[in-house]
Amino acid sequence: MTSRMATRGLKLQTPEILLPHTQEERRQVREAKAKEKEDQKAAATSKASKKNATSRARVAKVMDAQAQKDTDMTSIPEKNTPSPVNDPSPGPSIDTKGPSAAPESTPEGFLIELDVRLDSDFERALDMQELKKLTTESEDSDFQDLSENEIEVLKKAKEKKHARQLKKKRGEVSVTPKRKPETENSKPAKRPKNAMGGLDANWTKTVYGNNKAATSRSSLASSDAMTLDIELMDVPGEFDADVGGDVVAAEREGKTDKGMKAKTTSKDVEDVKLEPADVNLIEAEERTTGKPAQPKVRHQTSKADLPIVLQTDHNVWANVLLPDLLEWCGAQEDQFRINGTSEFRLKLRELWIEHFGALPHIPESVVHNSRKIVRADHPAIYSYAQGQIQTYRSKLGQNAFKFVSEEVEKFDTVEERQVFVEGLLRNDAFIFETPGPTRSQSLGRFRGLLVVKTFAFHLTWALSSSTDSGHPRGALALSTAAVERALTMWKAGDTPNRKSARNGEASFSEEWAPNVTKFFGLAGDLKLSKWDEVFSAAETHLLTVPKAGAGPELKKLLKEANGVKAAPVAAMVGDDDPFIVSD
Repeated sequence: MTSRMATRGLKLQTPEILLPHTQEERRQVREAKAKEKEDQKAAATSKASKKNATSRARVAKVMDAQAQKDTDMTSIPEKNTPSPVNDPSPGPSIDTKGPSAAPESTPEGFLIELDVRLDSDFERALDMQELKKLTTESEDSDFQDLSENEIEVLKKAKEKKHARQLKKKRGEVSVTPKRKPETENSKPAKRPKNAMGGLDANWTKTVYGNNKAATSRSSLASSDAMTLDIELMDVPGEFDADVGGDVVAAEREGKTDKGMKAKTTSKDVEDVKLEPADVNLIEAEERTTGKPAQPKVRHQTSKADLPIVLQTDHNVWANVLLPDLLEWCGAQEDQFRINGTSEFRLKLRELWIEHFGALPHIPESVVHNSRKIVRADHPAIYSYAQGQIQTYRSKLGQNAFKFVSEEVEKFDTVEERQVFVEGLLRNDAFIFETPGPTRSQSLGRFRGLLVVKTFAFHLTWALSSSTDSGHPRGALALSTAAVERALTMWKAGDTPNRKSARNGEASFSEEWAPNVTKFFGLAGDLKLSKWDEVFSAAETHLLTVPKAGAGPELKKLLKEANGVKAAPVAAMVGDDDPFIVSD
């Protein structure tokens, strides 16, 4: 069975929509599209006109047939029906037996008699309708053409009006006296303020004294004594003696508000110095203490910092450049330090020039920190790509823990979970499709269920790549180490604390680099046919990969699974391949 990884080389390296085109080619494309629209519009107009002509002909045919039926109906004599108005008196008789009268069987005599009867009946109906109208007007002319509710309301209003008229005649209607018109001299006199209670205008000052605090006893005594004619006696008190200004000032400086501490007049100011942080020391501190270190705040590079021109260029980064970069990283041995090597920087620069250098709207150079540099050497490109690789490793480890937890939690007791986990870790049984008593007796290396489900996360990126950097030994080794780490966390049988595992010994970091190196060497022994079996086993679990952090290939597969029309295929594969190779 041919895997998708084996046929991905047949895909186009660069999508046609991203290839550069000249202005003449773009103009020709626009003209072709405009002509196609005009042809479609003309065809639609012609089709509509033909349809309308057919409809008109069909309607005319039906109307002609109906007119022919109406003509045939006029030749049939009408039925002699009695008049709707019953007249007890006989109408004028017509002597149809005279010598000048037509025979009874002739249609002329029948029509004459019918006309005479209809005329007489119509006149009687008009007389009866006129008589009914006059009777109705005489009985209730005010309520003509009204509903029953309206007639009832009008009758009540009419009765009230009649009652008021009767009261008015008897003199029982109350009359409201009119208000005497005011004149200029008839205005009421306003009472002066001093007349209210007979107090003086400044009585508040006399009683309460000045609003401001008195500075001495003599001022208050003099003002109140003059107003109220009261003699105040000078009685010496405990605090009667005046205190000097120097003493008062000294006492005020020594006092503070209740419950408040005295304020200090000076503060010690420390100078802030910026020093570069050592990432290795911070990481070592996190492993030693088990707590997150407190590095200095630094700027986090985001995709907005990339030196791109259009927002659509982000699609080129996410769907074209990043899959090629992760495909190359998957073939390397040192998975935890790959994003800090010089080879990584050179590969990233190469991919930028390949995918963005061919776009005509992106200049070759850019100004950064007041210096003109080559756009491919912009520091944001390298910094953002490093973060993407770290996110890729983190999501792969999370998926491995998720798949392992789903299998372990199928057992209820702690003892059963311990037995299950120990059996998978013994002789690395978890990496084999069919584990045996020993490694040599086990079959299906790197095709264990947990390993291939975790490895499928890498394929969601690698299948969208247009490059071939060799077999992804590093990605397969990283997936295997992630499964081993998750099983180790479940070794006690209890649910692991994932928060403490982030920065502890069980965190998926460089502590697991030796395990990755071991599995990397084992993957080197796989033959080409065995690699195809590993790919096929992992591709059957592509739809089980969580969407968070997955590559663009997963989106295509989900669209195909939901019945959305897939992109044109680039190559055909065997009938036993359950997937379609798309471009």
